Amino acid sequence: MHDTQRPMYQEQLSMFISEITGYVELHASKILPTTFPIMEPEIIKELTQTATNIFKDEPSLLETNSDIVIVGDLHGQVFDLIRVLDTCGMPDKQKYLFLGDIVDRGEFSIETIIIVLLLKVIWPDQVLIIRGNHEFRSLCSNLGFGA
Repeated sequence: MHDTQRPMYQEQLSMFISEITGYVELHASKILPTTFPIMEPEIIKELTQTATNIFKDEPSLLETNSDIVIVGDLHGQVFDLIRVLDTCGMPDKQKYLFLGDIVDRGEFSIETIIIVLLLKVIWPDQVLIIRGNHEFRSLCSNLGFGA
């Protein structure tokens, strides 16, 4: 990623996070309506390409020697992701390992994967992601998250 892209991605992440930070329970219980910013398709395409390039450069065996927050099976539950980030801190202070199954089933799969990819491209060495079975086209398209 070019350093010139980092501020744009940080701004996008801030827009997503600031919408519900501090009010997660009110949004999750639908007391407050949840609206996320609309990202232009070109930015989403660029984000996914940037993340793909980072993944291609990573070894297939991920090693870490530091404390790490392990996040499993979000399944599109963006409020759970925000709760984890609120509790454990952002990746500039805490390393994360996402165990896959980020999308599918939940109401906010697109928003969840966008936030995780934004975290990855902003802090590539602090955010590790293992692909889960729900990130394979055959499974996620059968359960409602497919292109």
